Amino acid sequence: NKQAGGLMRDLRFRPLLRGDFPLVVRWLAQPHVAATEWGTVEASLAGAEGEFGRSVDGADGTTVFLVSEGERPIGIIQSYRIGDDPEYSDDLWMVGAPPEEASIDYLIGETDAVGRGTGSAMIRLFVAGLWERYPDAPSVIVAVLADNPASWRALEKAGFNRIWSGMARSDYGTDQPTHIYRLLRPDGFP
Repeated sequence: NKQAGGLMRDLRFRPLLRGDFPLVVRWLAQPHVAATEWGTVEASLAGAEGEFGRSVDGADGTTVFLVSEGERPIGIIQSYRIGDDPEYSDDLWMVGAPPEEASIDYLIGETDAVGRGTGSAMIRLFVAGLWERYPDAPSVIVAVLADNPASWRALEKAGFNRIWSGMARSDYGTDQPTHIYRLLRPDGFP
């Protein structure tokens, strides 16, 4: 249990499985998810397979977790090194992100779990364990569309600082108003 936003949270993470794909497809089809960066992922089993299949198989550097509040699945969160995704690394040229830097992506799919501090609690708890997975990561960096205030506010509430704003290439394949956030490793790395 973790305290966040004045409410007790019982957030749990476990590796995403293919058996979770129907749930993820339902979440991707939710209007509040489809309107975000996740809107580029087709809300179908083929879309879930294309987005998460290689990660579930351990065939790429991304680790994806199902997030549950208590026993109820509410979303997903994933982590990776910037250097594992050269295209994303190139997209972050303006902040000079080193390849060992970590990044995360996340979504809350259950509509009744949105807007009550769950996102910031989820991010804070997940990142606390991220440093062990990436012992040489100096920080966690996240790019988020500027028109997704729920996402960037969750980052801010989780302790991330905005380090850049401007036009950047998005998952939509076009330049979009973007904010980039960073959370420095708490133990004074390096």
